[in-house]
Amino acid sequence: MVKNAGGARIGAMQSLRSLVIACALLALPCSALAAQETVWDFTNGNAPGEWRVTGLSPAPTLGRDGLRIRSSREGRIEHVFAPQHRVDLVTIEYTSMQDAELLFLFADGDKVYQIPVKVYATATPQEVQPPVTNYKAWDPRTEMVGIAVPAGLDLTLQRITVSSVNPVEKVGYVLQGLLKFDTAKPYIINFLWGPRLVFTPAELNDLFVTIPPKAPSVNVLLYGLIVIVIIVCVAMVRSRKWQVSRACTLCCITVATLWIAYDVRMGSEFMGYLQDDYNMYWSMPPEDRIFRVRGSFNAYAEMMAPILQQVPEYGFVAGDENYVDFLRYITYPSLPVRPEAMGTGITLLAVFNRPDALMDADGRLILGTGFQTPPGDVVAVYDLDSFLFRIRQ
Repeated sequence: MVKNAGGARIGAMQSLRSLVIACALLALPCSALAAQETVWDFTNGNAPGEWRVTGLSPAPTLGRDGLRIRSSREGRIEHVFAPQHRVDLVTIEYTSMQDAELLFLFADGDKVYQIPVKVYATATPQEVQPPVTNYKAWDPRTEMVGIAVPAGLDLTLQRITVSSVNPVEKVGYVLQGLLKFDTAKPYIINFLWGPRLVFTPAELNDLFVTIPPKAPSVNVLLYGLIVIVIIVCVAMVRSRKWQVSRACTLCCITVATLWIAYDVRMGSEFMGYLQDDYNMYWSMPPEDRIFRVRGSFNAYAEMMAPILQQVPEYGFVAGDENYVDFLRYITYPSLPVRPEAMGTGITLLAVFNRPDALMDADGRLILGTGFQTPPGDVVAVYDLDSFLFRIRQ
């Protein structure tokens, strides 16, 4: 009995030792897969490495809040470095006095490439991540990064971070990408882009922003999985390990499972469109309604249509020319014309989303383009930038 108990203890110790070794072996790749990053911090007057300045006048200045770029000319700053790890993600932390479009620069050999990046007016630090991995020219071992800025921009760079994304994180972004839906745009009446494969947060944020999306379709992965299953089934049948019926059953189950999962995913996207329409349009009071990419235009048109339909023609000016056709459809048979084509008999001018539309002391409506009307009055108001103006007779 004592011998058996000792053997049991020895066996238990060996099992525990094996478990510890197995856990240690499993843990080794985790440290190797940890994400790595390089941070260039400009705050508190720091000068992280040597940055080459070209074209900027006056030159950028270092301060407590970071590197302030306030130039009367367009220019760029560039940094050449020796990469210590692959770069999957670039993060730019900044504050800005106005909205603008920058260019993120990177080099692949002797060639320099640029990626447009939008920044917004903000007094609190914000981050922007150019989707570098969406571009074929991107080199994850690039040795140069930089930023080109337009003339007149007042921007403060706080930090620029280049980092890798480990495989576990990439799997997480793949799952998020599968469940991220496009917004309801006019083209969804004909087709949907469907789920896409993304591997970084920048790719996820950039998804469905451009047409067509830069991220590959998940169909590539699904078709590949089906082909692998078919190859395995054929191999098992030819080696006489499986019967044909078993192989066919596995193939059918695989295709049916993927089909149902895909249908659930696409059906959820349609239901998401309906939910957004209800939350942002149907359930809201008329003055607060937002309809898909048209924003508040539908609510504005519904308010103005009864007045506009009292005349055969009316002037119309908007921040987006596409709205002309929309309003023509809503007010037909009354037709919109451009302000410049308004004859003496047209007295109504519909204005939508034009912050440059101002009235002078004499009652004339003046647009930023230089167009101005005879004196008149605002007869209906949707908001400060959207209203209906009537010329006095």
